[in-house]
Formats: sequence, structure tokens, C-alpha cells
Amino acid sequence: MKDQPLFYDSQEDAINAAVLNCEIPFKTVAHQMWPAKKMDTAYAQLKAVVNPDKAEKLDLDEVTRLCAITGRYDPLFYLCDETHHSRPQLRAPEDERMDIMNEVQQLTQAVQQLTRRAGRLDRLED
Repeated sequence: MKDQPLFYDSQEDAINAAVLNCEIPFKTVAHQMWPAKKMDTAYAQLKAVVNPDKAEKLDLDEVTRLCAITGRYDPLFYLCDETHHSRPQLRAPEDERMDIMNEVQQLTQAVQQLTRRAGRLDRLED
């Protein structure tokens, strides 16, 4: 992944940086953003979003989807910069894996508890 810019001039600049610096063509990103739309329509919409003279903006869900599609977090970094927060670091895969395994263990225990409760109900009904 290319280095992150030190600053962004605007939210449009941050969105444009995410799209232009990813390894996916602009039109493809647009189509993945709005798969129900024709590719040219989605492309025109994304071009309007990155144009500060246009009224089109992305909502938070769309910004999140853009970051996921591009693998770039320029809009998030712009928001952090504008609100005087530190830019976050990506979590290490090992940490994420450990969190997932802990959650799976908790869910497994919850299912076991629910199964025991259901078994007690079955015995009461007999």
C-alpha cells in the first residue's frame, strides 16, 4: 500500500486519494460501491463525490464501504486530522485472531448454557 499523505485539503481529496491510490480502477471501485447501478452511472456518481463543486457526498456507510473496497483509510485519517485525533494504527492480525477466538469461546459457552437450560425445561415437562 502506498504511503499515507501527511494531510488532505478536503474530504473530497481524502476520498479521491483512497480511490486513486488503491490497486483497483476508479470505475471498478464505483461499481463495487453501487453494484445495483450501471457502471457508467456509478462512475459518474463517484466522480461527482470527489468534486468539491458538486453537492454529492458519501454517507458514513458509504465511506466505510469505500475503505473496505479500496483497503485505504484516507477518509478516516482526514476525519482524525480534522477533529485533532491521532490517526489509528491497523490491528495486528494475531491480535484480531485472538479476539475472534475469545469471542468464539464465549459464544460456545453461551450455547452450552442455553442447551443446559433447554434440557432442564424438557425434564420439567416430562
